[in-house]
Amino acid sequence: LFLNLIKMIIVPLVLSSLVVGAASTGDVGKLGRIGIKTLAYYLLTTAFAVTLGLILGNILDPGLGMTLPHDAKVEVSKAPSIVETLLGIVPTNPVKAMVDANMLQIIVFAIFIGIAITFVGEKGKPVLNFFDSLAEISYKIVAIIMEYAPIGVFALIVPVVAANGPAVLLPLLKVIITVYLGCALHAGLVYSTLVWLFARMSPIKFFKGAAPAMVMAFTTSSSSATLPVSMESSEKNLGVSKSICSFVLPLGATINMDGTALYQGVCALFVAQVFGIDLT
Repeated sequence: LFLNLIKMIIVPLVLSSLVVGAASTGDVGKLGRIGIKTLAYYLLTTAFAVTLGLILGNILDPGLGMTLPHDAKVEVSKAPSIVETLLGIVPTNPVKAMVDANMLQIIVFAIFIGIAITFVGEKGKPVLNFFDSLAEISYKIVAIIMEYAPIGVFALIVPVVAANGPAVLLPLLKVIITVYLGCALHAGLVYSTLVWLFARMSPIKFFKGAAPAMVMAFTTSSSSATLPVSMESSEKNLGVSKSICSFVLPLGATINMDGTALYQGVCALFVAQVFGIDLT
C-alpha cells in the first residue's frame, strides 16, 4: 500500500516539476547550460561507479568457488542500438507514456513543454501556473504519504528477510559485500569530494540532509519511488532551489543510477567467474 501510494504520485510529480523547472529559468540558454552541466555530472559519476565496481570485482573475485548445475547455459541478450535508444526516449503518444510510467519519455515531453512556455512568454503563463499548482499539490501529497514512511519501510523489510533468510543470502554474501563496499566507497570518496569541491559543503552535512532519501532508496530499491523524498530532502535539508530540484532530480532518477552501474560492473565479473568465462 505504501509503495502504491508513492508510485501513484510519481508521474504527476515528475511531469509538473520538470515543466516548472524547465520554464522557471526563463531563459532557454540558461536551461541549456544547466542541462549540459547536469548530463556531464551524471556521466562522470556513473563512469566512476561502474569503474569502481569492475575494480572491486577484479580484486575480490565474488564468483570464484561457486558452482552451477551442468545444464546451466549462458543466454546473451542483444543490447539495443544507439539509434533505437534515442528513438525510444521520444514519445509518439505522451498520454501512453504517462499511462505506462515511461519516465524518459515523460521527461522529454515535459522539457519540451517547459521550453515552449518560455518561448511563448505571457500567453504560456496560465499553463505554467497550472503545472506549478499541480507540482505544489503533488509535494503536499508526498508529505502526507511520508508521514507513514516508518511503518511502510518496516513492512517492506520484514517479508524480504523472512522469505529469504540466511539460506539464500549466505552463498551470495561475497557479492553483497562487494556491492555494499563499492557503494560505501563511491559515496565516501566520489560524492564527498564532489560536494566539497563544487558546493563547498561539509560531506557530513550533505549525508545528514540526504539520509531520508538514502534510507528510502535502500528499502524500496527504486529510484522513482525515492524521487519525492529526494526532492523534499534536497530543498528542505540541503537548501537547493526549487527550480534546480525540479529539473535535475527527475532526470537523475532515470539516467543517473550510480548504485545500479556499480552493481552491473560487479555482476558482469561475478557471472563470468561463475560460468568460468575468461575476460581479457
